[in-house]
Amino acid sequence: MKLRTRLLGAVGVLSIAGALVATTAPVSATPTSEGSCTGATTLVTVTPGLTDQTQLETAAIKGIKQVSDFKAFLGGTCNGLVENPLGATGQPPASLTITSIAAKLSGNTTCASNAQARGQDGGASNAYPVSGKITFGTKTLDAETPTPHPFSLQAYITLLGQHGADVSDAFDVGGVVIKGADVGATIGGSIWEDPARKLAKTDLEYPGYNSSGYGFDISPNTLGCLDNTGGNVTPITTLLSGDGTSPLGVSTTGFQFSFGE
Repeated sequence: MKLRTRLLGAVGVLSIAGALVATTAPVSATPTSEGSCTGATTLVTVTPGLTDQTQLETAAIKGIKQVSDFKAFLGGTCNGLVENPLGATGQPPASLTITSIAAKLSGNTTCASNAQARGQDGGASNAYPVSGKITFGTKTLDAETPTPHPFSLQAYITLLGQHGADVSDAFDVGGVVIKGADVGATIGGSIWEDPARKLAKTDLEYPGYNSSGYGFDISPNTLGCLDNTGGNVTPITTLLSGDGTSPLGVSTTGFQFSFGE
């Protein structure tokens, strides 16, 4: 009951234009881990909305604040990143506090989350991965002169498929960093996504997951993503996403970056 795709695939080769000196990587080079972005809770708005039938969907992802008095931004941190070699930004701090997250993804996808639901998906043969661009922003200034700028990281990402066995609310991610710290790094890792609803202050669940003001939506409609009846799901337009242990107990890692093959 979330953004997902049955079509597993790898991220395509992406060409980066620029005055780069050509080098040859050693045979069977061992990937070098170069940091991660973890700990965020984000709000996902899906248009026209996920059903148990594969169709074109667009997802807008944004970072959110807690509804508590402290109003903390639920962005997590990016840790262990390296300097962009194409600019004079200087080496990022060991840990960067994320102050903004934004993404726009699209793909042919469904909420069908197990074998019996997928068997009733009349559009399954038309599925393709949900992909797009994501940006992590900070307020920490780099070393550029004469005008420093906040460190950031921008990447193309793809949801490669379900992470773990049925029924799982987690997904493997792939991609490449295209701008900012860790530029050129390959992206791996996993995240979770689940249907959610905004809570009223009078709701017994308030303030909700991670004090976000949202709770998880476990209703007859969302459970239609698990049954053997096709076409019985009203479009699901709101999701929460994050990493760590998912609401269904699946372990996810967040966004992991590496160089080499």
